Amino acid sequence: MATRDFPTYMKQFHDHMQKYFPSKDVWTPADDAIYKTEDIYRVPLKEASEMQLKSIKHTFMHQYNNNKIYQNFCKGKNFSPADIKTYDDLEKIPLIPDTFFKDYPAGRDFATWLGNIFTGSLPRIVIPQKNPTYDEVINAFNQAGMAVAYSSGTSGRHTFIPRDQRTYYTSEFAAAKSVITMIYPLWEPSLFGYLLMPNPKKTNVYAGKVCTIYFDAIQDVQVAIDREITTELIQMTMTGKTTIE
Repeated sequence: MATRDFPTYMKQFHDHMQKYFPSKDVWTPADDAIYKTEDIYRVPLKEASEMQLKSIKHTFMHQYNNNKIYQNFCKGKNFSPADIKTYDDLEKIPLIPDTFFKDYPAGRDFATWLGNIFTGSLPRIVIPQKNPTYDEVINAFNQAGMAVAYSSGTSGRHTFIPRDQRTYYTSEFAAAKSVITMIYPLWEPSLFGYLLMPNPKKTNVYAGKVCTIYFDAIQDVQVAIDREITTELIQMTMTGKTTIE
């Protein structure tokens, strides 16, 4: 069988993964960079810089206009979308420290905290428990159509990030496209794979959950750990605890 040329190879991948493409009515400059670029590793530097400026400026404006917490943070730094004029201005964009995403309460207050830091309109979220665990809160958000995930917590405390499904699909697709591009011409939809990670459908750890797209990219996937992975279990693993409190 003749080797597919790279454009044919990537077109087949794009056609196969249409589920992850946003509709044209919500298409952004960032989507141009991720979905329209054929070879993400061989974009001319000038073109890449222009693409990066448009993408980051648009994303910053979206966060600034739709997230009151971030807008107030930027105002405290005397920075607004109007201050982004050239590529060099991107370095001036205020970045929220990672410690902010580790400073969260528990129970129903955790749900309120997630809702407050989310950018955009929240769907209706139902949490039946009076004193829910982190996992119960996350599951309630995800059952409402969101995609809340968290870090492995190597520092001893997880980092929680709430996203809408459209944003999460974009992050999954970007990760998959980077791998598919690197392994050219090996990818085929009929491949079988073994994932040395937890089952993405049974965990909300970002490094595992983001691999859900693997199940759509190829025909059959086996996983190394096929059980539910909770925040408590991850914390035990990272901190060396031997019992659940």
